[in-house]
Amino acid sequence: MGDRGRIDYEPGITTPQLGDPAIDREGRSFTESLETANWMPELAIDMIGIGERSGSLREMLDEVATFYDAESEVRLEQLTTTLEPAILVVMGGVVVVILLAIYLPIIQSISHGPMMNTSQEEVARASRP
Repeated sequence: MGDRGRIDYEPGITTPQLGDPAIDREGRSFTESLETANWMPELAIDMIGIGERSGSLREMLDEVATFYDAESEVRLEQLTTTLEPAILVVMGGVVVVILLAIYLPIIQSISHGPMMNTSQEEVARASRP
């Protein structure tokens, strides 16, 4: 930290530094600072700006939070609705593979009849008249 509580950032960072006299004198609004940061959706910035100008910033921030909370719930519901059929298909495929692994050898042994090795076949041929 430098003088007057100034925070110095790494070289190459282009964001304004705290304690910069030009920034201190500007007296920018909260909304302008959010626009400069560019990490919130435009709709949220507009709603916050309206709340700031009307003097009801707290209520508007609550409205923005409620709106985006509901939107995230809708998106999560859409995602799970989309993924449920895919998960069911994958689980069905796993069940089919397991059933084939169990029953295919049984079905093959039934369809081929009893298996005799060569020595048993020779004894059976020799005992015939």
